[in-house]
Amino acid sequence: MTRILLVAVGFLYFYSRLQVDPVPRRFSQGISLLITIVESPADGLLGIVLWLGTLVAADFYRSLGRSWGASLRTDQTIGAGILWMLGDFLGVVYSMVLMRAFAADERRKAEEVDVELDIAPVQPPSASFSGDRVADDSEPVSSACGGRTIRNCAIVSVTDIRVGPGRSGESEESRGASSRQRDRFSAQ
Repeated sequence: MTRILLVAVGFLYFYSRLQVDPVPRRFSQGISLLITIVESPADGLLGIVLWLGTLVAADFYRSLGRSWGASLRTDQTIGAGILWMLGDFLGVVYSMVLMRAFAADERRKAEEVDVELDIAPVQPPSASFSGDRVADDSEPVSSACGGRTIRNCAIVSVTDIRVGPGRSGESEESRGASSRQRDRFSAQ
């Protein structure tokens, strides 16, 4: 009865991690995959420890008076090998099932985002950069180019484009490096 109960608890644990049936709160399959990747080597490590370590509960098994079969050491080695190989094999299979569920979950989320983007109102693209004015001949004039039209602007660096009122979004060191590069470009 104990063995059946242990198998049932293990089944329910892994079945709930797959989230096949509706659950009160869904979590990302990536979390379940991470848990599996962390816990799968534990079976292999336990198998190796039992394989190479000392006999576990040797006095108990000797008290059973078993006279048939292999020695206690051989029994423990075989059991450890089965635990190691079966645990790693089932861990790999379960990881592949979770990867498939993870991919399906990500596709479902991508479809939801696509639907939201399809429903969202579309704004026409602007003719000029944000914050730039338009010249009399309807050609965008960039403040980053010193008031010249964008067509006549020789170089526009990232540090020239303002991120906010009076801020360029770059550190003092990178602004200095960008101005040196701009000066070198202008000299050529």
